[in-house]
Amino acid sequence: MFLLVEKVRVPRAFIVAVLAALGWLAFYASWLLVAPGGEHGLMVFADTAYLVPIAAAAVLSVWAARRAARGMRVFWGIVAASNALWLGAETLWSVRELSAGEVPFPWWTDVGYLASYALLLAAIAVAFRPSFRTVRLAGVLDGAIVVGALALVWWWIVLRPLSLGTDLMSVVGVAYPSFGLALLGMLTATRLLPARRGTLALKLFGVAILATAVADGVYTHAVVTHAYLSGDWIAIGWQAEACLLSLAALATALGLDRRSDWARWRPAASLAPAGILTGSGVALFGVFVA
Repeated sequence: MFLLVEKVRVPRAFIVAVLAALGWLAFYASWLLVAPGGEHGLMVFADTAYLVPIAAAAVLSVWAARRAARGMRVFWGIVAASNALWLGAETLWSVRELSAGEVPFPWWTDVGYLASYALLLAAIAVAFRPSFRTVRLAGVLDGAIVVGALALVWWWIVLRPLSLGTDLMSVVGVAYPSFGLALLGMLTATRLLPARRGTLALKLFGVAILATAVADGVYTHAVVTHAYLSGDWIAIGWQAEACLLSLAALATALGLDRRSDWARWRPAASLAPAGILTGSGVALFGVFVA
């Protein structure tokens, strides 16, 4: 008996794009390391070259929205709007910093950033469509333990060391890691609940969300505790996010994602062992904190 495995031909354009994304990240990191032109040259580089992968993600996501399977067009339309807001906010940041110096925090750019994250929450719900209808109460509780543990670790690492108050800086500052936690929580829910299967593009999208969540957590520390200036190493996380979103959009536009892959539903994962282990880990973590 022979097992037939369908081979998917990867277009050369996608392979070139992957190599270009890796090359860009290596180039960007090398420039930050060498810092030609000193602090001013680093700022100019960060306010110009930084926009390249974000602009690519914005353009490619519009192309993906036009070329995607019918069920995924709304998803890519939302992602395209999110990328457009991100690009607009970053362009405004660059113009402000290059013309007048350090950008205050919070500022109007933060409206664009946070609005783009809100759209990503909607995009995840549209793409994966997680459902509670066929999940037992025990499964929901197990999933809640896992997500709760994630939130606890996130609070301990990111928010606990900060001296936050009720002023606008603290509220906006805590909004970034909160959105990151919400995005990661929604992606986790798509693994714990019956949901659409993830295609190559959606997997790349998920890794992009992880990259921006980590970068935003570090950014909150920087901007609340001292200051953030363009040219910081934190930007590598956002550059990686833009490159991954570009690759995800290109994968859809080139037809690497088939509708049959996305349309199938994945059953809920068996979470009893994970729930027990995670619950024990949370208990030990609580003892450690005490």
